[in-house]
Amino acid sequence: MDFESVFIIAVMIVGFVAWKLVPKFIAGVPFVEPAEVMKAMGEKRIEVVIDVRAHGDYIGDSGHIAGAINLPYGYMNERLNKVGQDLAPYKQESVLIAAGGDTMAAHSARLLRKIGFSNIAILKGGMKRWSNMGMPVEHGLPEDAEIRMD
Repeated sequence: MDFESVFIIAVMIVGFVAWKLVPKFIAGVPFVEPAEVMKAMGEKRIEVVIDVRAHGDYIGDSGHIAGAINLPYGYMNERLNKVGQDLAPYKQESVLIAAGGDTMAAHSARLLRKIGFSNIAILKGGMKRWSNMGMPVEHGLPEDAEIRMD
C-alpha cells in the first residue's frame, strides 16, 4: 500500500471518529441509553421529555415518548428568548431531549443550556433507536396538547 492510500484511509478513520464524537462535545451533557431512560422515568428521575423533532415526526408513524413536549429544534433556535420564558417552570427539572439523532439533540441541549437549563440528558440514538429497541411510543397528539402557532 502506498503512502497516499494509507493517508486517505487514516483521514477517513479520523473523520468517522470525529463525526461520532462531535455531538458529545457540542452538547456537554450525558447521552443515556433507552433502557436506562425507561428505568429513570419509572423512578421519576426524568421529569420532562422534550422532543425536538419536527411536529410531523412527533405525531407521525414513529410516535413519541409518552408525555413528551414537542418543541421542534427550528422553532427553539429561532425564538430562543420566548422558549426560555415558556419553559421557565422546567429549568430546575431533570430534562431528557429526544430527537431524530444525536447531532440535533446535541444542538438542542446547547440551546437549553444557553437559557438556563442545567440538568439535561440526551436519548442516545434518538427516537429511531428507542423504537427499534421496542420501547413504548404514543402516536398523534396527547389529549392535553396545547397547539401554539406564535
